[in-house]
Amino acid sequence: MTEGRSRLTNRVMDAIRADERALASRRRRVASGLAILVVLAGGWLVSRTTTVVPGDPGGRAEWLAALSGEDDDAATTAFRSLARLYLVEGDEAAGEAVIEASRSGRLRGARGEVDLFGLLAAAAREDRVEALRRARTMLVMREVEVASFDLDWDALLSGIGDLSDEDEIWCVLFYLESFDPDDAAPYLGWVAAQLGHSSDEIRVRALQTLRRLAPAGIENALVAMLQSGTTRERQVALLVASDLGLAAETEAAVLGVLGDADPTVRRRAARTLAGFGDPANASAVAALVADGDCLVRVEAAWAAARFGDTQSVDSLVPVAQGDVPTDCVESLSGDPVKLALSALAALGDGRAADAAEGHLTEFLAGTTDKGLVIPSLLALEELQRTSAIPLVMALETVGDTSLWIQAAATLHVLGSPQGSLVLNSYFYGPDEGYRTQAINAAARLRDEIFRDDFEDLQGHESPQTRDAADRAIDRLDQPDAGS
Repeated sequence: MTEGRSRLTNRVMDAIRADERALASRRRRVASGLAILVVLAGGWLVSRTTTVVPGDPGGRAEWLAALSGEDDDAATTAFRSLARLYLVEGDEAAGEAVIEASRSGRLRGARGEVDLFGLLAAAAREDRVEALRRARTMLVMREVEVASFDLDWDALLSGIGDLSDEDEIWCVLFYLESFDPDDAAPYLGWVAAQLGHSSDEIRVRALQTLRRLAPAGIENALVAMLQSGTTRERQVALLVASDLGLAAETEAAVLGVLGDADPTVRRRAARTLAGFGDPANASAVAALVADGDCLVRVEAAWAAARFGDTQSVDSLVPVAQGDVPTDCVESLSGDPVKLALSALAALGDGRAADAAEGHLTEFLAGTTDKGLVIPSLLALEELQRTSAIPLVMALETVGDTSLWIQAAATLHVLGSPQGSLVLNSYFYGPDEGYRTQAINAAARLRDEIFRDDFEDLQGHESPQTRDAADRAIDRLDQPDAGS
């Protein structure tokens, strides 16, 4: 990527990439199809006719003071003014203040929307490349909702064919993924052209943009990446092929990377073929059960088991119990024991619950660390091992509050009333960190029984608690949520 970026820009780019999955999930929940750059929680309703304080650096000190003051309305006005100062004039200090305020949750509340899109469009008329660079910042400000009152796509994106900076191209591709497919149609030719860019980061981003906006015909690009792309391209192409279920179109190319030099590619190839479900591929997948990488072995065993290979299932058991083979390399990218435990539980094999009970027993005896406690709890939940309730209850005696909160979630899943009682005690307890952990643990269960609590906590005095409760409600409202 381009060298010489400011500290702010580098930090923003790192945050965007780290938060990509969460942001994509947020974008899918936007029903209006407007170009929402970030998800929101703060600000007030600003119409197109609302007067914005001019972006005068001389007034920045006042806005900074108001932003940290106790008057919420003044802070909101200051936030908008500083955002405009950054977007239109590129004032880095204003940008720093806006990001910090959004991350702190200082302005979180049900106050409506802030029309930053109009500011971006106005800035684009003067200096399009710089406006798009600064738009990257908006992509990570999840505490501010950007409402588009004027769908002036052309003003912001006119001349995108002239973009040459990789950061700008990446930003526009990411931005387009929030569009409705009809609104994105004029730009799809440009997106497709980026599949031929010299940077594999740009090619991968373009592939992901097309997957969301125009997946028809994408199989040719997938096959090309699998056959001659970089390691990064092959990894992402496998995910896209699996996500779109393009078995007939890509199966031969996926088979071709089962022997790839990169273990992550081999793992994803095995999983993709298992998802395609063609029994003719069973033997090719089973061959990886003897792979030199431990994680590949586990993934291949799971995939082969999906094809009905019981011997492969058996090979997962000792690994799930903690006995990792000595003739394979343990990758730094994951723990084979955790992966085997999860894989065996996903297959519905009760031996995963047996292994989980063994790990918990060893932890309670002080003979092992807590690294396998959470995977073990999840396995017990998956297999509904109600007989393990006393063992899970015993985790309270360890004195690790974070583990006890997770154990409470497991107890709830297993049918013990103690689970919800423990979670509720932390929902309304004095410690903000444990409160957030309890909300997140309950949110993971996606059980409607907690909705009233989450809604109560949306009005909590703590911004962190309100944010966690909002996310919990979001999870309940996802289409397949609730029990």
